[in-house]
Amino acid sequence: MENGILVAATKKLEEVIQGEEEFWGEVSIIGRIYHMNLVRTWGFCFEGSHKLLVCEYVHKGSRDKALFDENNTLLEWKERFKIAIGVAGGLAYLHHECLEWVIHCDVKPENILLDSNHGPKIADFGLSKLLNRGGIESNLSRIRGTRGYIAPEWASSFPITERLMFIAGIVLLELISGTRIWFGNARVEAVRPWPLRGCAWL
Repeated sequence: MENGILVAATKKLEEVIQGEEEFWGEVSIIGRIYHMNLVRTWGFCFEGSHKLLVCEYVHKGSRDKALFDENNTLLEWKERFKIAIGVAGGLAYLHHECLEWVIHCDVKPENILLDSNHGPKIADFGLSKLLNRGGIESNLSRIRGTRGYIAPEWASSFPITERLMFIAGIVLLELISGTRIWFGNARVEAVRPWPLRGCAWL
């Protein structure tokens, strides 16, 4: 940007956009969200078929690169603890402190970015849903997410409550174990077996 601030531009997928009026309403609310553990949205570019979100640039990239890299670099426990607390703080803000209840829908290692001090920032609100505090069962059919991280009740169209702990639990389990969680025929990127992985879907 002209003031020297680095930003990241994220392309919006066409199938995610659910109607311009609703989409603009969600972007305007997400753009006002500010928390130290959430990637800041600076603006939005909408020109013809090109739709871009302009967000804060986070220097160290996503957590999966630090946790599942080919060189098997180990994060220190104090860094893992810091990431876990930060992610929990960001999700708590979205669920309890925003005027609208913000459901991220796609919390996974690739969407947890690390700053220069290994402070976590939850990114990519492209699949987020905004629900009124009193209407938590609306728009359930539109909720999407990444296979392996989406809660079973979402996939089964059960009512969603504010106690959305499944995704946070999967992220925490991967953070502690340093391995990908195996889900059926989903791709496994870790080579080290870890017995607690099989407990995730019990």
